[in-house]
Amino acid sequence: MTQLSDIDYIYAAIGVIVGIIMIFSPRTFMRGAKYDEDSLKTESFLKKIGIAVIILGIVFAVIIYTR
Repeated sequence: MTQLSDIDYIYAAIGVIVGIIMIFSPRTFMRGAKYDEDSLKTESFLKKIGIAVIILGIVFAVIIYTR
């Protein structure tokens, strides 16, 4: 197995930051979308994906810390 170093925490931190941006500003990832029902569904989906990205970042950081 490859050895993980402390620099790998950057991946987890960037994942958490991107997840926070997805939650608080989903329109950032929706460039030219109009404001209609489909865009509201997409915003909701992006917020859920943002939560998943944050959880995965935290899990990855814990895996790095425990090794």
